[in-house]
Amino acid sequence: MEHIEAAVESVGLGDDAGADTSSLDQASFFRAVQDGNVQSVNALVKNRKHIDLNAYNDQSYKRAKNAPLSLQLKLRGGGGLSLLCLERNERHMGVTPLILAVYKYEVHRSVDVVSSLLKHGANVSVKAAPTPSNHKMSIVRHDMKNPDGSSPETKKIVFDHKTPLLIALELKSSLYLKGWEYRHWDAMLEVLSEATVQQLVEKGVKVPTIPAHSVSEVVQRNWDAVFNSGKHETIELTAEGKDVVALKLLVTGASKVLKMNLEHSSRMELKEASYNITKGLVHYLYVGKVEPHFMQQRGIDLFVTAHKYGVEALKHLCEANIVPNQDNWIKLLTAAVETDSQMLTLKTAQSIKDVMAERQSGQSFLTRGFSDIKDAPQQLFQSSRGLVG
Repeated sequence: MEHIEAAVESVGLGDDAGADTSSLDQASFFRAVQDGNVQSVNALVKNRKHIDLNAYNDQSYKRAKNAPLSLQLKLRGGGGLSLLCLERNERHMGVTPLILAVYKYEVHRSVDVVSSLLKHGANVSVKAAPTPSNHKMSIVRHDMKNPDGSSPETKKIVFDHKTPLLIALELKSSLYLKGWEYRHWDAMLEVLSEATVQQLVEKGVKVPTIPAHSVSEVVQRNWDAVFNSGKHETIELTAEGKDVVALKLLVTGASKVLKMNLEHSSRMELKEASYNITKGLVHYLYVGKVEPHFMQQRGIDLFVTAHKYGVEALKHLCEANIVPNQDNWIKLLTAAVETDSQMLTLKTAQSIKDVMAERQSGQSFLTRGFSDIKDAPQQLFQSSRGLVG
């Protein structure tokens, strides 16, 4: 058995006789979540009606004045278990019980607490709170040593403003990039993606069908404005030191943001967009559509730019036509979370859910007896291929 010690800074939860009962119950609730104690979690939710499933852990600090500022957990596990460590500069972390349970998954290797929280009503869409400085987490292997004697760890990820599903994706990716075991995170992704899909479907979120080759009515209207005005004034959109020249009425008619910036100027710099994305934006403003290959390769970047500069018609076109896959899950869900796009969140979560279900089905298939499988050699090989990715 390996000795595991997880240092979780500022998730300090203690028993304070001077604090009000609800604060202590909330603090005890966070401790139960952190410890992976599903029985205590269930008991507290059942018997303490004031438990807030979506509270941030810093709220427990503000009320429980004598709670310790850090909590050292000593656990025991086998197989060289990894553990989560946090790097932080501020006193309060601003994470919900659900997020706390997600990043403790690497220690406990059980989705029971997460499933329990979701069952009792935890909101899977609540993000980690914004903080003055970035909070980061990494996974550390204390059963291994670097040449300098330190323990190897994965790349640190920032979790401010991120949902539990996005945090789980990034943690799994960090393990994969490090060359460590990562498949156990599939179970977590399956639970979180299913909950995300269910929540959004219940809210009535749907993905509209907008053919990528259809011409935008906004663009058609702007061309009418150009024709009726007889004006062909041009402006310059600049990105990466290069200019893209476009008709002013086509640009300003597509977005209030662009119109405001170009009202008294003939030049505007798109600081966070690449030159190719700027060209793609202008191409859309001229023809009202996006070529399928460009949507496939750069659709997410185009969506982010359309959102930033208020080109709503292009934004909706991207939402409808971007196709989630295992290679773009993190980038797509990051864009969805940052822009509050429920449609892209739903599409990404559904894609994750489908892949995890297929993978689980493949794993179940491989555990069946060889004599029970028809055409066993061929099917066994096909299932094995399906597990790659």
